[in-house]
Amino acid sequence: MELKISIRKRRVKNLNLRVKADGSVTLSVPLSLSDSYIQDFLERKKRWIYKTLQRLESKKEHKQSYKKGSSILYLGNRYQIDIIESTHKRVVLNDKEIVFYTDSIEENDIEIALYNWYKEKAKLLFKTYLDSWSNKMNLRYDSLIIRKMTTRWGSCRSYKRAITLNLELIKKPIECIEYVIVHELAHIIYPHHQREFWDYVESYLPDCKKLKERLKKDE
Repeated sequence: MELKISIRKRRVKNLNLRVKADGSVTLSVPLSLSDSYIQDFLERKKRWIYKTLQRLESKKEHKQSYKKGSSILYLGNRYQIDIIESTHKRVVLNDKEIVFYTDSIEENDIEIALYNWYKEKAKLLFKTYLDSWSNKMNLRYDSLIIRKMTTRWGSCRSYKRAITLNLELIKKPIECIEYVIVHELAHIIYPHHQREFWDYVESYLPDCKKLKERLKKDE
């Protein structure tokens, strides 16, 4: 497979490599970086890019079903989908099922209803844990964005104190969500992944390495 990477030189502080859902690869780089440095960086990241592209392709082949009897994940637990035709649209979660009351049983409409339900739950849950951990770590954040991301569980623009969390985290266990939140908050102080950063994260989450691996296995 021949890699096609769009390289954009911008007024940014750090290299930013992204693989989008459509399979396109973009790299934003600071204006001052040399072409040789950029090529060396891409060479080191080549294996990660291929692995990410393969994962995206695998997801396409195993597309989620939104029919009655199929299942979805929420906070690490699996729930079977039930669909009840109703003019009063709502989503209800019980011990074993997630019930869609809807006037349309089309998969696309169920997917949209689930997306909106996930977003509603994520807004409340993510902010609750982000506020709690920012207080524990004595770190201020200024904004929270929740959106679907293809290659990251979260990101932090440290100079803006802006935290972005992947909506897909709502499918993961609470402890994994907390790990990503602590990870991104730590970037406010350490905008890198050097030893000081990991020591800081580990001081709050001693099992952070296990949680990181758990996220990888569950992808």
